[in-house]
Amino acid sequence: MWTDLSTLSPGWLGLMALVAAVYAVLSRRLRPLWLGTSCLAFLLGTSPQSAIIVVAMGAVCWMAGQAQRHRGATVTAICVTIVAILASFKVAAQSAASSDVGQWVLPLGISYYSFRCIHYLLERYKGSLPPHTLAEFSAYLLFLPTFAAGPIHRFAEFHRDYVAAGSDARSVSAGLERIVYGYVKIVVLGNFLVGAVLVPQAAALGGDSPWAAAYLATIAQGLNAYLQFAGYSDVAIGCALLMGFRVMENFQAPFLAANIAEFWRRWHISLTSWCRDYVYTTIVSVLRRPAVAALVTMLVVGLWHEVSLRYVLWGLWHGVGVAVWQGYRRMVESGAIGGRGAVLPSWMSQSLGVLLTFHYVMLSFVLLADGSLAESMGTLQLLLTGRGP
Repeated sequence: MWTDLSTLSPGWLGLMALVAAVYAVLSRRLRPLWLGTSCLAFLLGTSPQSAIIVVAMGAVCWMAGQAQRHRGATVTAICVTIVAILASFKVAAQSAASSDVGQWVLPLGISYYSFRCIHYLLERYKGSLPPHTLAEFSAYLLFLPTFAAGPIHRFAEFHRDYVAAGSDARSVSAGLERIVYGYVKIVVLGNFLVGAVLVPQAAALGGDSPWAAAYLATIAQGLNAYLQFAGYSDVAIGCALLMGFRVMENFQAPFLAANIAEFWRRWHISLTSWCRDYVYTTIVSVLRRPAVAALVTMLVVGLWHEVSLRYVLWGLWHGVGVAVWQGYRRMVESGAIGGRGAVLPSWMSQSLGVLLTFHYVMLSFVLLADGSLAESMGTLQLLLTGRGP
C-alpha cells in the first residue's frame, strides 16, 4: 500500500505533481475546490469507505461550527464522539490485524483528520479562526500531502498560506529538495543502511554475543522508526511546498535532545504540540499537577498510535520519564539540589544528557518490537542486566 511509510510509489508522486500543477494555474476561488475534490477522487479510487467517513465527519464539524445555540455542549459532544469513533476503529483494526480484513478496517488517515477536526472545533468555539468558507475548510481537511500520515497541521496556518500568493520558483525548488531529502532518509538511510546492513549484522551476533545483538537490534529499530516517519514527513512537507503551503515541521533532530521533555518537543511535533495544547494544558489548569498531566498526555500519545497494552506501557514509560524530569527541574530551580554550582562542565553535562535520553528512548522501542510482550520484557531484562530470561 502507498501508505506504508517505507514506500511512496511513483504513482503517488505523479498524482501529487498533477495536483500541484493544476493548483498553480487555477484561480484562487477554484483552488480549495480542487484540493478537496482531488483528495476525494483519490480516496474513492483507493478506499471508498474512508471517503465516506471523512466526508461525514467533516460535515458534522462544519455544521457544529456554524451553530449558534448550545455551542459548548455541542462541541464537547462531537469531540467525545470523534474520539470514540477513532478508538473504535483502532480497536477493530487491532483485533483484525491477523486477518485479511485488517488491511481495510482502519480508514485511511483517520488518526490525523480526527485530531484536525477536534482542533478545528475547539478553535472555532474559541473564535480564534480566520473567516473562511466551506470549500476552504474542506481543502484543509482533505489536503492530500498530509492526509494519510500527517503532519497534523493547524487551520490558521493553512488558511494563511492559501490566502497568500501561492507557490513560486523558490518554494517549488525547496519542495523538490525536501522530497529528495525525505527519500534519502527512507531508502538510503532507513531501508539500506539500517535495514540491509545494520539489522543483519545484529542478527549475526546473536549466538556469540546476545547482549550486543539485542542492543544493535534495538538501535536499528529506533533509528528505522525515525528515518521512515521523518522521511515521510519530509516528502509530505515538500509536496505541500510545491503549492506554497508551509506545513509545520514534524521532527527537529530528536536524538540530540538533552532530556526527555526536550525530546518530545522535537519528535512528532505536530502530534505532541496538539496534545500539549489540548490535553496537557487542560489537565494542568484543572488539577495543577504537571506529573499527572504528563502521564495522561503520554498515554494519549501512545493510544493514538495503537490501542494495545504495549502502547499503554510505552506511553507510561515516556510519561514517567517526563514527570521525573519535571520533578528534577523543580528541585534544581528551588535550590534543593545543585546549590553549590554545577558538578560537571556544561558541555559534559549536555553530552551526558543526550546520551542518557537517547538510550531511554531506544529502550522504549523494545516494547513496540514484533513478537509478544513477554519477549519484549525478556529483551529489556537482557539489555538492563546482561542476562536473558
